[in-house]
Amino acid sequence: IMLPVATNMVIDNATVVADYLGVSELIIGLTIVSVGTSLPELATVIAGALKDEDDIAIGNLIGANIYNIAIVLGVPALLHPGSIDSEAFARDYWVMLGVSALFMLICLQRRRRIGRLTGALLLGGFILWVALLYFFPSESFW
Repeated sequence: IMLPVATNMVIDNATVVADYLGVSELIIGLTIVSVGTSLPELATVIAGALKDEDDIAIGNLIGANIYNIAIVLGVPALLHPGSIDSEAFARDYWVMLGVSALFMLICLQRRRRIGRLTGALLLGGFILWVALLYFFPSESFW
């Protein structure tokens, strides 16, 4: 009972935040909602990393992304088919693809390690992307 209620609260409040900030609901979904729903994965990955259990962290990261694309996108499409926003495809798909390619390059390197510099670059890249979304909400970055 609580999950549907909480979900509706998130959606309703995300809409209010979008109106207040003067940005699209897509931008709120790409930032606030996605960060909020990813916090459990972040906690799991941090706990695994602190315990030197890197396989749990990487497995959770890969599994959550596959699940999100296959199931979280697939099930709603079965229930209520929709369209993919052309703005999201033109701008944000390429960011997702680029981050995925960067992750593949990290995994393909000989040492297969993610150091502090790489972590800082990933975090900085995310902050830059969010800033670009906020300051240029209706423009393609490319």
